[in-house]
Amino acid sequence: MRQALPAALAALIGAGLLAACASTDYAKQEDAQRQAEIAARQGASVSQVCFTRNIDSWRALGRNAVLIRKGLRDWYKLDLVGTCEPEWAILAIGIRSPAGSSCISRGDRVDTFSREPVSTTCMITDIHIWNDKAPVPPPAKQTSSSGQ
Repeated sequence: MRQALPAALAALIGAGLLAACASTDYAKQEDAQRQAEIAARQGASVSQVCFTRNIDSWRALGRNAVLIRKGLRDWYKLDLVGTCEPEWAILAIGIRSPAGSSCISRGDRVDTFSREPVSTTCMITDIHIWNDKAPVPPPAKQTSSSGQ
């Protein structure tokens, strides 16, 4: 009985390590897919985006970027730096530009409202045209590094 306990414990620890490796592999694969999407769809850098009213739609593109839609078809990628977490924003993001401006540009702030009752803020470091219709290559096949 005493020998069965260490073996069972070792099996549980091994299973936990395998699960951790699998989740790490999944995160790496997800990040690689996001990088492939960015490479395929990110266009030229622009200095600003002007709106007649509000941002029509948005979606997070990882932790450091958000996509915003102007009108029906025009998408832009905002590169961010700071403490905001766009992937955790639930219903809304806010963009703070100089008073009275209907345009956003580098240096403006993005607020995300997530699970916490307070917002977190990032600064826009760059703006790119985003081609939402550009094809994204399929993810590369993972090869085994065990040498078999």
